[in-house]
Amino acid sequence: MATSTTQTQRQPSLTNRRPRASFATVATLARWRWRQSGSLLLLTGLGIMAAIVIMCTVPLLSTVTDTAGLRGTLNASPTNRELLIDTSIQGLSTQLIRDVHNQIDPLIQQRLHPYLSNQLQSTLQVPGMGILTPTPQHSGDQLQLFASTPRQLGEHISLVEGRLPNAQSNELELLLTSASAHDMRVKVGDAITLQLNYVVDPQTQSAQTTTINLRLVGIFNPSSPTDRFWNGDSFQPRKAGEWHYYDGLVSDNGLYATFDRVAQLTHGKGTITSSPLTLRWTYYLNPSSVSMNNLDEFSEQVSQMQTGIANKYGGLSPTATALSPYPYFRHVTLTGPLVDTSSNQGLLTQFRNRIAISNIPILILSLQIIALILIFVSMMSELLVDRQADAIATLRSRGASSRQVFGSLALQGILISVLALIAGALLALPLVNLLAHTLLPVTDQNALDQITSAPLQALSAEMPYALLAMLIAIVALLLTLNRATGMDVLSVRREAARTRRRPIWQRLYLDVVAALIALVGYFVSLYVTNIRNSGLLDIQTQTLVSSPLSLIAPVFLLIACMLLFLRVFPHLLTLGSRLASRSSGAATMLALAQMARSPRQALRMTMLLSLATAFAIFTLVFTATQSQRTHDLAEYQAGADFSGTLPAVSTISKTPLTPQNWQQRYSQLPGVLSASTGYVTKGATDGVSPTVTIQLEAVDPASFASTASWPAQSSTLALPELMRQLKSANQSGTVPAFVDAVVWNTLQLQPGSTFSVSIDNQSYKIRVLGMVEHIPTIVDNASDTANGQIQAQGGILTSYEAFNSAYQSAKQQEVDLPPNHAWLKTSNDEQMLLRFRTTLANSPLRLGTMVDRRAIFAAMENDPLYLNLIGVLVIGATTALLLAIIGSLLSSWISARARLTSFAVLRALGTSPAQVASVLTWEQAIIYLASLILGLAFGALLATTVVPSLTVTSIPPTAASTLDSTTFYALQSLLPTRLVFSSELLFALIVLILICIIALAMMIRVVSKPSMGQALRLNED
Repeated sequence: MATSTTQTQRQPSLTNRRPRASFATVATLARWRWRQSGSLLLLTGLGIMAAIVIMCTVPLLSTVTDTAGLRGTLNASPTNRELLIDTSIQGLSTQLIRDVHNQIDPLIQQRLHPYLSNQLQSTLQVPGMGILTPTPQHSGDQLQLFASTPRQLGEHISLVEGRLPNAQSNELELLLTSASAHDMRVKVGDAITLQLNYVVDPQTQSAQTTTINLRLVGIFNPSSPTDRFWNGDSFQPRKAGEWHYYDGLVSDNGLYATFDRVAQLTHGKGTITSSPLTLRWTYYLNPSSVSMNNLDEFSEQVSQMQTGIANKYGGLSPTATALSPYPYFRHVTLTGPLVDTSSNQGLLTQFRNRIAISNIPILILSLQIIALILIFVSMMSELLVDRQADAIATLRSRGASSRQVFGSLALQGILISVLALIAGALLALPLVNLLAHTLLPVTDQNALDQITSAPLQALSAEMPYALLAMLIAIVALLLTLNRATGMDVLSVRREAARTRRRPIWQRLYLDVVAALIALVGYFVSLYVTNIRNSGLLDIQTQTLVSSPLSLIAPVFLLIACMLLFLRVFPHLLTLGSRLASRSSGAATMLALAQMARSPRQALRMTMLLSLATAFAIFTLVFTATQSQRTHDLAEYQAGADFSGTLPAVSTISKTPLTPQNWQQRYSQLPGVLSASTGYVTKGATDGVSPTVTIQLEAVDPASFASTASWPAQSSTLALPELMRQLKSANQSGTVPAFVDAVVWNTLQLQPGSTFSVSIDNQSYKIRVLGMVEHIPTIVDNASDTANGQIQAQGGILTSYEAFNSAYQSAKQQEVDLPPNHAWLKTSNDEQMLLRFRTTLANSPLRLGTMVDRRAIFAAMENDPLYLNLIGVLVIGATTALLLAIIGSLLSSWISARARLTSFAVLRALGTSPAQVASVLTWEQAIIYLASLILGLAFGALLATTVVPSLTVTSIPPTAASTLDSTTFYALQSLLPTRLVFSSELLFALIVLILICIIALAMMIRVVSKPSMGQALRLNED
């Protein structure tokens, strides 16, 4: 018996044995629960998929648009694609040029072959050789030769007479400009003899002379005097002392053959010249081979090639007296717009700077979108658990272990997350394709080859973002499940009656943490601002560091306010229920009492709807503000509808023209409403410290007021009032003028103060009438620090009449200052604009360096980097709207379904359906009203504090090569941002109200549909 008792005691009790959570059991339980909650799981999966799609779409869209921007910059001008190898050699022959090429070309091809086009351009400049025949005006006159292939020469000149040089001719054939041919007294067909000095012995550098015979075969004009092909040569006769210098064009092969014959005299590989020759090879980049995926690699290859050339040829000296070994290099350098130098950044570095600026708002917006989606996913997880809370509790009460319940629900969540991962990653590609086709101009859509030509590579590039989104969603889901799987039937009933468990953010006091971070962020931003105002930070650091830091305080303040409200809201509901109990309205009392006992559902919906509302408001304000800023910057850069430098007076009139004469001529052009001319020049302050570089604009007040177009931020005074004060100011030996804020603050000026400026070696005394914040066309806040000193650039605005009087006094003669700048106001009619542009382009009145306000605005709005930002904003606004719709409808439906029993009990106690609907209406009205008020408040807070720091200034691709990095960074903060609250906000508010009404109507229908008996039977355990 004892043995039997002992054995019985050793046997474990069946009731105490923990069920094993085998995979088969978990899978079976998951399959059973799928039938009950499959639709809700699918909606949760859709939320996870949306997060994955957005996390994949944003970087892919950025890659496509950044690639389009990069290629647009490279295609804006052939110059932007150039890589120049400048060599100086002291010898020439066909073999020598071939050997030089064989040394240099492998250095280029080894690193850049995949990125280069087949186009290669070579030019050679031979220093001046003495002219023997025809007899020159002075015995020292010389002719310099510029050599290239006849085809390349023909692309850059226009023939006036004759033909292009023939490389196969027995004589070296020559082209001259009309002016050179006239001064040299030659015509087409004449022979020219030059004297060449060459070195006989490289060791002793003893020299001899020989003659070179040329035949003039044509007269030409350069297609563009500023063409980089000419290496700065104007081909106009030049005089230095008593000698005249001329420039001519020859065929490169013909020149090599001529020097080959001279080399035979010395029996060497080439003719060693007394002076070095300049040989340039121009390689052209293939824009389609460069993208954001290989930009870093390409930049690194260019940098290494630059370093390799410097290491190999850096020891050469152009001024060395000793002759270097064959092939007689003097120096070799890599230059071009793409290459960084000690003083300037190349286009690639500048483009990276643009991306760094544009990525700040994109990153902030993306994080906001993803955070909103993850909140939605977390809410869906809680709804999923709440929907199954009774079933989970019943399973736990009937013997299922927490591991089995947790495993089944986790398996469902993981499976739905994996499916969302696959679907989201695949859907991101067509979504990016759709957005790119919608946003980008047709000329930039070739950047889509980053996806279409290599979809697998695009998928692999987006996969880390997709996995991160999936993991975050799974973690949020598992944390929610872990809380629910430990509850039995009694716990569920208690939690449904009155919420006792505080959310984790309340237990961790995350609202206090967010408030502390906001406070620290505010002080850090204040400290950085003080440093910036003191001039200790350069403009690049100000833009890249100060702006992001200024976002810390408002963002975390918003989070702290949101969490604080969620902490206080239950207490407000409790207070409201107590006050309502004293009134005669039962519906209000029941609604507030129910919400006070179990506020979790109300808090959940309030948080989602308020954040969706705030983000929608923020997105709409940001979009309108960014568009307004683009318009303001285009207006600022032009200063009028059109502006530019005036043409030379000699092309218009034989006598000098006054500003009124110029204005009359421009006013006669079709489409011109008004015109104004004046004088624009640069100078610097004189006799004060620190020295400020200034740009002075002397305008005609009468016409400038009606012609110029200034942004509202430029001046607190209206432009007509500024012009009236300029016109009526007393000169009294000084130049009355307005100065911008940079000059005003740097020199610590006051109205009536005077200071001197030096312009063209003449000193002018300026009397200050007042300050304008900014003078359009002047980048007046391009300040920097160097060697501990502040370098600033500002502007001065004065009248042409006053400055002309000072000019005449300084010159001590009655010659008027020649106007050199024009501003035009034109009609907005498209046909008239087209006619005006065509007429001006073909008129002697065409403006030099013309700035077209409308063209700048269109180019800035079509900048791919700007369009990328617009795409993210579209995604954000759509996401906020969809989440508000789905979240509110679904949450309301589940809440109503879960409370059918409570409403049935109220019906059984004698409450009418209208009274039940009234209770529900009060509950939802409180939630929706609180959500809208919070959303409007938080949206306004975000808009006023964050939007000014996030707006970016794009630049047209055509201007990328003309703006230095300092000017680009200065443009980002040039004008204060004007917040724009568009009418679309009202439309968005109406849509949100309609969503709330629809959700409320659906809840009332759900509550009113089932009978009391059906509701009570459905609630049986």
